[in-house]
Amino acid sequence: MLNLEDRINHVWNPDVRPLVAEAYRCYSSGSPRAVIVLTWTAVCGDLIHKLYQLAEDGEGRAETVTKNIDGASEKGGGEAVKAMQAIESALLQTAMDLELIDFTEKELLDRLQRDRNLCAHPSLRPLGQLFTPTLDYARAHLATALEAVLTHPPSQGRKVIERFAHHVAAHDFVDSPQHVLLTFYDRVKPATRAKVVDLAAKHAVLELDVADRKAWQVADHHAACLRAFADRDRELAATAVAKAVGRLPSRPASVQLRALLRLGEFDLFVTPMGAAMWNHFETLLAARLPDATRPDALMTEEESALAALVAVDHLRARMPSLDTKFQNMNFLQASQTIVHRPTAPYFRPVVILVAANSPDPEDAVKNILLPIAPSLTESELRSLLGKNSSLKESPTAVRWLWSASGHHDSRVWEELVLDVSTRAPDRLQNFSLLVSSIARRDEAGRLAMEPLIELIREQMTEEPIMTTGFDTRADNADQ
Repeated sequence: MLNLEDRINHVWNPDVRPLVAEAYRCYSSGSPRAVIVLTWTAVCGDLIHKLYQLAEDGEGRAETVTKNIDGASEKGGGEAVKAMQAIESALLQTAMDLELIDFTEKELLDRLQRDRNLCAHPSLRPLGQLFTPTLDYARAHLATALEAVLTHPPSQGRKVIERFAHHVAAHDFVDSPQHVLLTFYDRVKPATRAKVVDLAAKHAVLELDVADRKAWQVADHHAACLRAFADRDRELAATAVAKAVGRLPSRPASVQLRALLRLGEFDLFVTPMGAAMWNHFETLLAARLPDATRPDALMTEEESALAALVAVDHLRARMPSLDTKFQNMNFLQASQTIVHRPTAPYFRPVVILVAANSPDPEDAVKNILLPIAPSLTESELRSLLGKNSSLKESPTAVRWLWSASGHHDSRVWEELVLDVSTRAPDRLQNFSLLVSSIARRDEAGRLAMEPLIELIREQMTEEPIMTTGFDTRADNADQ
């Protein structure tokens, strides 16, 4: 049974809440007629307030009614009462026309209005009989009013759905889960809420066409909203996603693959997918991604993102050929793939190898290593900066890696600059700020770096080559 006392605390309009609380007190004290009269008064006050809200938002029909209300208030006396009675008699129809209530709710509230008249005007009954509703009957009216009107903001069915579609399709859309939930979930009625979630699921999975916008971009926006809705109501989102997934086989192959890319990590998308669909996905991926017969083929951005799905454990388990595809990739293809998920544990061993041998060390550090740099072990750093590493030949790449790693005190850096001083002493000045930072580390570092600092001092010109450094306290190597 509905907990009326709890629902009263959720009455949307704070000005109406005292009326509802009074109606509940009347119910508790055994006064059913008072419950019905006060409940209807609260419904009228709530709906009129919502009409003013809609009028402020530019709803023309609501504005017409509110002007009539203002006109009635200005008349005063008997004329004002008659004018308000006319407005009140049409209030429920107006609310239904504006989609504040639906047909079923209007029927129930019509009954409340008729019963209110019977309670307030005993002469309406024949032969002087009084209308004597039971407490349970009065309670049912109060429960209906709470569920149909009083606990909801002024949200208009189709208008809410239209606003949601416009919001998601906007060029300046921002993924803000709290805003989406507040505007299109918390403040709408359950029936409309289900339609909003259903719309998000259909676009996210099926990539439906949208006027003047790229369907896949709007689908990405809907997917972000869908995840927010799922965090609030998994059952509602799961039902909507399952319905959309059932229609996915009829969509073009390109749409199917983008849906997999967009929602592959979303469990509500994965769960309803049957084995036949996973086999189909595997076949599509086999045709799209390079294999042993095309070892040098470059991948598009979308293809490399699809290949990176191999790092998702449950997708790799369902499509084992993804693992084979990745293992057969050449260096460049693997680099294209890893950049989409550089922090994935599956890629960790390959990340070190790819970054250490990249023909573009700075790009490798920026796109592959920086996301995982804080978690690199000392052993992994040695591999990255080892004997045959191309990365250590770039002072910029080394500087970025040093700044982002959590091993500033490691001897790896000392070994690096000593190696540079042996192999290419003329390039040592490019690593001057790393040398300076090591010298400041401790006494052992100072002693180890002193000869290198002297060498750098001899090489330095009036305009030092490096003007930004590993340690912001250092201006140059001899400070």
